[in-house]
Amino acid sequence: MSQGLIAARPRFVRLTLAFTLLLGSSLARAQLKVSFDAQQHGEIITNQFLASEGFLVSANNLARPFDLAIVFDTNRTGTADPDLEGPPWSGGNLPTNTQFGNALILAENNTDVVAPFGFIDSPDDEGTRPAGDLIFQYNRQITSFGFDIIDAEGVMDETGMVTFFRNNVQQAQVNFSQLVTPGPFFDATISFGDHSINRIRPFTATQLGTASFDRVVVRLGGSGARDNIVVPEPAMLSGLLLAIVTFTRQRRHVAISSSAA
Repeated sequence: MSQGLIAARPRFVRLTLAFTLLLGSSLARAQLKVSFDAQQHGEIITNQFLASEGFLVSANNLARPFDLAIVFDTNRTGTADPDLEGPPWSGGNLPTNTQFGNALILAENNTDVVAPFGFIDSPDDEGTRPAGDLIFQYNRQITSFGFDIIDAEGVMDETGMVTFFRNNVQQAQVNFSQLVTPGPFFDATISFGDHSINRIRPFTATQLGTASFDRVVVRLGGSGARDNIVVPEPAMLSGLLLAIVTFTRQRRHVAISSSAA
């Protein structure tokens, strides 16, 4: 082995280790947040594929003959549901002046007379307990999923749950009650209640005991809205993986060149 290759190897190992640590740190921070702000108040997005976010939205209303996931503008006043209007909010683990803008709800009515086609005239969230499901089908495997809850009204809403699937096979299920009960998913900052806002930190595949999942079903224990859905960022992951491959190839070229010399 040439002296050039021997000299290059320790430096290559150090640089590779440093880059790997940087990759791990960047992946931990690489998250995609969906806020529904590109849609409009009352817009029906059931069975729509949101290309930029990589998922299909669908719904399952347990109390109605229709299944509609629609957008609700929380900044409005005088709506059919004042509990979804804010700020200010009444409690929870987020600041009471948090601006949400648009959020996603399970529709309680399907009246579409005055509004343009594809919009609900007077958006309101399903108040039956339990209300039903908001379903997110991804076009890729993901390893974490988090979201914000608006107006989850305490004990009854804790009957809600989040169920995770991979290739139509259930991988795990977490009840909302587990978020406020000591255990692996407990979060002491969460405070459900009328007109409250809470951030549910991302559930990870490791926590759930699975490698990944591609469909998430959020069962709504009662009325309320969901916003700021957070999953890993695919573009960041691809870019970082490409960078490390390029870096490795460049270092190999340097080592081979030194060996040939």
